[in-house]
Order: sequence, then C-alpha cells, then structure tokens
Amino acid sequence: HESSLILARDRFGEKPLYFGWSRHGFVFSSELISLDALPRFDNPFEPAAVRALLRYNNVPAPLSIYRDVFKLPSGCIARIDRSGIGSAATRWLDGDEDAGFRIDRYYDYSAVLLDGDRRPIANPIEARTAVRSALTTAVERQLVADVPVGTFLSGGIDSSIITGLASHATGPGALKSFSIGFDVAGFDEAVHARKVARHFGTDHHELYVNADDVLSTIPLLATIYNEPFADSSQIPTFLVARLAKRNVKVALSGDAGDELFGGYNRHRQFPKLWRRAAQLPKAVRRILLGGTALIPTTAWNLAADAIGRSRADHFGHTVRRALDAFSRAENFGGLIGSFLDGWDGKGDPVVTTSDRDWVVEPRLDLGLEHLSYGRRLMHADTIRYLPDDILCKVDRAAMAVSLETRVPFLDPELVATASRIPDSMLFGRDGGKQILRDVLFDLAPRSLFDRPKAGFAIPIGQWLRGPLRDWAEELLSPSRLNEDGLLNAPVIRARWQSHLEGREDAHQPIWAVLMWQSWKSTRANAVSIG
Repeated sequence: HESSLILARDRFGEKPLYFGWSRHGFVFSSELISLDALPRFDNPFEPAAVRALLRYNNVPAPLSIYRDVFKLPSGCIARIDRSGIGSAATRWLDGDEDAGFRIDRYYDYSAVLLDGDRRPIANPIEARTAVRSALTTAVERQLVADVPVGTFLSGGIDSSIITGLASHATGPGALKSFSIGFDVAGFDEAVHARKVARHFGTDHHELYVNADDVLSTIPLLATIYNEPFADSSQIPTFLVARLAKRNVKVALSGDAGDELFGGYNRHRQFPKLWRRAAQLPKAVRRILLGGTALIPTTAWNLAADAIGRSRADHFGHTVRRALDAFSRAENFGGLIGSFLDGWDGKGDPVVTTSDRDWVVEPRLDLGLEHLSYGRRLMHADTIRYLPDDILCKVDRAAMAVSLETRVPFLDPELVATASRIPDSMLFGRDGGKQILRDVLFDLAPRSLFDRPKAGFAIPIGQWLRGPLRDWAEELLSPSRLNEDGLLNAPVIRARWQSHLEGREDAHQPIWAVLMWQSWKSTRANAVSIG
C-alpha cells in the first residue's frame, strides 16, 4: 500500500529493529544509537525496562530502555499508515484498532512445535539421521561466502558439532576456530576447546583473559550494546569476536542448540522436580525448600565437586536459585520467572512503577498446554531468552568489530526437524540434548566431552570481590544509586554487602545494576572500539 510503511524482523531475532514515537513523530532504526542522535530526541527511560534489566539481565521485546520506543518482536511484521505516524504509543498498546499501527506474526514457532508434535520421528536411528542431515545442510549453507569463515569453539556440544561439520566440509587445516580462556580454576574452557580443535584439525586460535581485560572492556559496552545489557559473558563474547575478526570475516556459532534441543538443566530437571514438589501443600513446600535454600552455596559446590557433577562457584548458586523458585512458585508457569529473576524474594531494586511492568514477566504459551513441561520451557527460552539475551549478546559484540556471525542451528529446516524429535531422545542418559550428543559422538570420541555442562561464563563473582571491587564500589555508592530516582538504594546496597561478605553469590543481580549504572554514565560519550 503506497501510504503504508512496513517493517519486519527475522524469525528468531538475530538482528534488532526499533520503532516508536518521539517529538519527531514515528521513528525507526536498526540501532538505538541512531535515535539518540536525533536533535530533539528526549524520551525518558522506561522504568519497566530498567526493572526487566535488573531482574533478567536484558530488556525484553517489545520494550526498549526508552519510553515509547520498542523492539519489534522476532518473526513479526509491523505496518503503519499515515494516521499512525503521530499516534501515541499508548493507543497501540491499548489495542486501539484505529491507531494506524499494527503488528502481525509472519513466523510462529509455536505452530512449528505443534506440527512437529503431530509428526514425531519415533525411530531413534531415523531421528539421528534426520538431525545429522539437517545439521550438515545448515552448516554447508552457512559456509558459503567469498571471504574467510571460521567458528567460535568453546569445546561444548553445540560449538563442537558446528566446528566438526564445518571442518569436514572445508577440509583438513582449512577452518579457523577461536576460543577464550581464563586462568581461574573451574572457568577455563580453552583447554577443552584446544583438544576438540586438535581432533578436527582446525587452525585454532585462543586468547586468555584476566580482570584487567575486563576492566578495559567495560567502557566499550555502552557503545557495543545500544541499550544496557547485563549477561556478563558479553565480555568474553566481545573479546573472542575481536580475536576472530583479526583472522576471518565470518564466524559460525553454536547458539540456539540449547533452546531447540533441550540443553539447559531446567528443561530436564524442573518438570521432574515440580511433579514431586507440587504434591506437597504449598505451606509445607515453602518451609522445606525454603529451609534447604539456607544451605551455603559453598556446601553445594563442595558436594558437586565430590561427585563430579559441576564446576565450583556455579553449582551452589544455581541450586539456591532453583530452591528459592520452587518454594515460592504458585504453579509451573510461574516457576521459570522466579528462577530467572535475580531479585526474586530479595526486594525490588526499582522504586518506580510503570503501566508496562506486565510486559516483563516470562510466560509459558497457553496454546502449548498439551505439550510436555520440558518442551514448553524450551519454547519459552527460544522466543525470549534466545533473542533478548543470547543472540543479542553475540550479534552486537560481533558487529562492533565488523564481524558477521551466522547461526546454523536457526536454519528453518533444522528447526522443523528439532520440533519432531520426541522428548525421550532429547533427555537421555547423558543429560539434555541427547540426540545432539549422539550425532557428535559419530564425529569425535565421547571422552572429549565427558564433563559437566559449563556455559560461557567468567569468574565475575570472584573479581567483584577483588580486582573489580573499586570500580563497582564507585557505581554502587548511595549517591550514584540515588541520582536518577529509579533505584532502591538500600535494597541494592544490602545485596552488594551480602555478596562481598560471601553470604551469597549475587554476582548476577549486582552485575545488572553495574551495567545500568555504567551504561548511563558512558552512553553520552562515543567510545572507539579497536
């Protein structure tokens, strides 16, 4: 239609797209920094977005950090006509059909899951063959380029599959792989990545990171990420992207494997635990689980080390969060929000309320009620955590150094194939992603991967008590916390003190506050990225 503007975002949210209303009328851009540059752009911060950032480490679509500016959700198309150019955002949010603006979904991942549920691949051999074939095709498609292509390699299941298939497609020694390491016990994945790279015969590059590297990167984050973002693995992600850019123009990642194939522990463990916990009266559940949650994280870490189930400094923190969530959740749908909320039961870090706070809560899709709890959790992670955290983290870090990233796991045919794999082939003897493990073990020895799931974390909790403490203390001082009237300084200060004294590992919620404070203080000044 000649008088309409049409905006669309990719299926899973690999790339951002902002739109909204300001003094200029209707505005849109692929980067929030472009709106900042408008001469009269003065939209205030959105309190609901700040609350979401502090609770979940990111600002979820459709919110942005600015009032009346929004992120177009993934898989959606927006249409605006002349009457909508001057419309207030509240008219659209209130569902006013005459607002001159509407959003429709052109790609529905829920529909893909439902179709897969109707057509499961019941035979394990056929399922593994289908996944291997779809993965191979996806990787080969993403390798097509007229510039050098490499892979991010953590040594985990997903990045190793992508690297292995890419290496087979390109030939011995032709593929470059990249990893990051830390000289901190329990956090160094580079040694595993090195072994995997050696097996696949890649030209491997690695970089070891310390607290000084983190401090030097922090001032760049406000430029790298258009709005505040608080997944602390953003730092090694940027550093490995910069390392890769020195050698290649395009890098393949293993992102989305966890979401599509059930790789997070919560996908497998939460349904089983909830079925048991739900049998208890709520009051009894709160007393029992709440009391268990008082066990120090160090005790859980020692127990985990004794049985070789997880690495130190993370297992206890995760167990405490899970126990807290199970003790308070009213139903399974509320469990995921409680678990992911870094401030659940610890007080509200934001004092200002908003009429858009309802947007913040993670939810399970009611249209998928007949699917398993595990599959519904996977869906929730795919439509929210994946675009708002994982893909945002990688894409923005890579674009900051002009590196193109590609995500083979998001190939439409592979996504459709994953939806047809029964739960019994996802959650198996080795944990989640069983079918991906089986595919990988056809490519490499099982012994290379016989270790607990690690993720791409950095020892930020330790460093906040050590080399990063002075920097953090400045941003968390009462005067700095109170300067904009949004934050609950006493609650935040108490949590910071609890972390410093070792009474809890509060690195996640504290890092979110630090990223908000740092973003505000540096956003006005452009910082060059080298």
